Amino acid sequence: MKITERNLRRTIRKAVSGLLNERADEKEWAYLLSSPFSARNALAAHYCDHYDADSILEVGGYRNPITQFYKGPASRITMVDPMLTNSRQVHKTGGNKCNVTQLRGRLHDFDIEPHDTVVCLGMSLYDTDTNEQRSYDRFKELCKSAKTVIMEVPTEWEHSVNSANDLMHTLPHEKIVDISMDFTPSNVKDIEKIHNKRRLIVLRNESRGKN
Repeated sequence: MKITERNLRRTIRKAVSGLLNERADEKEWAYLLSSPFSARNALAAHYCDHYDADSILEVGGYRNPITQFYKGPASRITMVDPMLTNSRQVHKTGGNKCNVTQLRGRLHDFDIEPHDTVVCLGMSLYDTDTNEQRSYDRFKELCKSAKTVIMEVPTEWEHSVNSANDLMHTLPHEKIVDISMDFTPSNVKDIEKIHNKRRLIVLRNESRGKN
């Protein structure tokens, strides 16, 4: 097996997971499962409900999918992430039936229909890798056709910041919400670097109807 920084972090995590005072497991970014960082997910769910989302596409929800936080009346939720398991279920949200689809993989792996709301927390889509660029290009297309785009970025992660800036400059949407967050005082522990300083942005295109 090729020794990379990512493989090294996973090996270290297995060795010291019992020493962490926040929930830890064998996968990366365990700190995102902590109570303080779950506020990101709760905020995203709030804005989905506030702006009357009928169909929600969440990209990169990790193991904190939007369905754990969203209680509104959407009729369709699609989640895409390499760490999910493929499934199709019917949930009851806001007293209505909601068709929930989980897809394990990247955006470029699937032919996904437009949704009126797109959510992406972490914004780690962009890379120099060809397939990653394909996913990012597809993501931009889906954002352009959406009425609401909810994105969140670690402000010290250059690729994420560049992606957010690119979307804000190229999408025909207006920035409605821009929240800066700093989780440093929460003192969340993890073996890898924690991106405490983050920014949540909501973009709206009022000319778009529901898909």
